[in-house]
Amino acid sequence: MIKGICRETVVVKCGGKFIDEAIFILKKDTKKANRRAILDEANAIISEKTSLMTKKDAKRKKAFMKILDDE
Repeated sequence: MIKGICRETVVVKCGGKFIDEAIFILKKDTKKANRRAILDEANAIISEKTSLMTKKDAKRKKAFMKILDDE
């Protein structure tokens, strides 16, 4: 049971194949920021966290998977 908690949130509709929406819980001092800035940051975070792996990341993953296969 949760009681006594009230937080500001931003819900971003994704409409993806598996994820319908993302929910962000805002910091307490966010009331000074405008709505556009908050939505821009939320969208930037989604883009950053869901972007394709770089070549360097792919090489690391391949090396890690090889180590697991060797065990």
